[in-house]
Amino acid sequence: PWWEENEFTTDGALLASGKGRLDPKGELVVEAGKARTPENRPQVYTLEASVTDVNRQEVAGRKSFTIHPAAFYVGLRGPGGFAEANQPFTVDVMALKSEGEQRHAGAKVTVTLKRHAWNTVQKQTLNGTFETVSEPSVVDAGTCTVTTANDPVPCKFTTEKPGYHELVAEATDAGGRKTRTNDSVWVGGEGYAALAAFALWMGLS
Repeated sequence: PWWEENEFTTDGALLASGKGRLDPKGELVVEAGKARTPENRPQVYTLEASVTDVNRQEVAGRKSFTIHPAAFYVGLRGPGGFAEANQPFTVDVMALKSEGEQRHAGAKVTVTLKRHAWNTVQKQTLNGTFETVSEPSVVDAGTCTVTTANDPVPCKFTTEKPGYHELVAEATDAGGRKTRTNDSVWVGGEGYAALAAFALWMGLS
């Protein structure tokens, strides 16, 4: 969810740099290191270069390209609205190739349903005042393993408690590279669904 502080971000860090001389063909081969996909998510890399001729005239260019974590991505389609506690709901699973967006059959995918809750308590500070603190809790509420096909394959879940739930799909391609997909499911029903304190203040419950 958007309010979690550990949400993945990219910082546009410089990975490698250097300089050299063009060969007679006007080419320069550089070693930029191994491309990485943190948290098994796609990354966009940008290569920038500038060339200076004998007259000190400079020309520059850049090119961006995407590095995929695996040969395919997993797609999830949950219930159209709220799911209901103690009532089964279906999540459709499929895989698409990283290039061309063609459907990819034969991938083993494990989907885990995780229930998120926040325990809100009052804690005393060093100066004697009290502050409201929300402590997160994540509990696995179900697991389903399927093999993708040309058509979506159903996963069925039933959760006992209402509140915010997260679907996490994980798979590994033939080269041993991992891919991960997340989606959200809100579950309604009787009972108390604990949210972060400031989410309650903002009327998100």
